[in-house]
Amino acid sequence: MDDLTRLLRENNPFKEAPLPDRAVRGLDDIISGRRSARRDIVLPPLRSRSRPVLLTSAAFALALVVVAVVLLSALRPQAAMAVTPNLLELRPTVITIDTLREDLVKPSVNPRPTVTIRGAQWEGWFIQLDADRPTSAFIQPQRVQIAWDEDFSGTSRIIAGQPMAADGSVLEPAPAGAEEPGATLYEETWGPGEYPVPFPDVPPEDASGLRSYLDAFLDSVGVSGARPRSAGEYLYALSSLMQFWTLGDAAQRAAIEVIVSAPGVQVAGETTDRAGRTGIVLNIEPTELEPGYREQLVIDIESWRLLAVERISIDGNPDFHVAPDSVTDYTLWR
Repeated sequence: MDDLTRLLRENNPFKEAPLPDRAVRGLDDIISGRRSARRDIVLPPLRSRSRPVLLTSAAFALALVVVAVVLLSALRPQAAMAVTPNLLELRPTVITIDTLREDLVKPSVNPRPTVTIRGAQWEGWFIQLDADRPTSAFIQPQRVQIAWDEDFSGTSRIIAGQPMAADGSVLEPAPAGAEEPGATLYEETWGPGEYPVPFPDVPPEDASGLRSYLDAFLDSVGVSGARPRSAGEYLYALSSLMQFWTLGDAAQRAAIEVIVSAPGVQVAGETTDRAGRTGIVLNIEPTELEPGYREQLVIDIESWRLLAVERISIDGNPDFHVAPDSVTDYTLWR
């Protein structure tokens, strides 16, 4: 059992025994994004060990697996700025936060709503930061498939996507160092009681109930509830939730209502996301969790569904050749 798997298993908050202090600190670092380069981790076999890597994506424990696999490719060093996806192009819209709030309180007219189920699938890309030089010479997203059961057994699979340029155009043939599109990069199975799931209960389908559900998660990871929680904090909790559950229509609508009802969110415009879907972009202000990043949430206001989230570095990172206002990761929900 490698150290990465051991970390996930030790940080399972639903083991019968209380978490040791070291595991609590490790879990908190994973969730809050306070992770630094590790030189002592025995990585999965596919991972190149030639250089230490600094991980920058903030997500729950499973995201440690995702980010580790994203870093599989040993890319050619580049002297120029790291390649990152272009920002989403915005178009004007008459939609405002106030109109969204008004529309969300109206009764739903969906005649055959989908239901919430265990497990999740998403597509994503996370920037690679090398300790010596930038390694992001192209963009290669991954598809993640998660399945888990009531007994906390589960499986995780990560599949390589199609290499792309910054504008989203497909690179053919695939550049040197790219993984074969469609190849399984990582796959693991956890036995009963081993899979770390921070959301064991079915998420509520109303905004009030879902807000309380997300508040409980934020409380558990040390995010203060002494003041009204921000849209960014709820988005953080919601993004973590959607790594473990596929939300049905009512829960999706409730999630959007929670976000737009919180402080720190405004409508930025309309866009076409990286999957070719039209949606409204919500600008989410930085949080105390990660003050150096802002986020954009893309929603479909016809079906009231969450389409995508984009994380953007405000000042960039000159040490790793990341320009200011660069997209450092994105997630697409289909």
